[in-house]
Amino acid sequence: MTVRRDFVRLYEGSSDPWRVGEARAEVYENTLKMLRLLGKEKISHILDIGCGSGVFTARVKEIFPNARVAGVDVAPLAIKEASRRYPSITFTAQDVRNLDFQKESFDMVLALDLLYYFSPR
Repeated sequence: MTVRRDFVRLYEGSSDPWRVGEARAEVYENTLKMLRLLGKEKISHILDIGCGSGVFTARVKEIFPNARVAGVDVAPLAIKEASRRYPSITFTAQDVRNLDFQKESFDMVLALDLLYYFSPR
């Protein structure tokens, strides 16, 4: 698949090709502000789809320290880096179109900067 190959290639040259901490910081910070408004006690399982190298996912874990947080991305190199940097979060390489989770496994699912990569079928 072309999209998968392209994403894998992005991570060969950088552990954070999207520059989450820089270029898109305002978007991510606004999202984190909204997440802080949620009732922390009601959210125990969180999934971040398209997590990349886990920078944003780790910030979510800071907001919900008692939640089990998982991240998935199509790029195995990104997942390897995320797992190394953030061992308290479970990261797996998966295609969003065929996720390997039971139904209703998560209280919250995040998919930032992801949907526009998919073409309508």
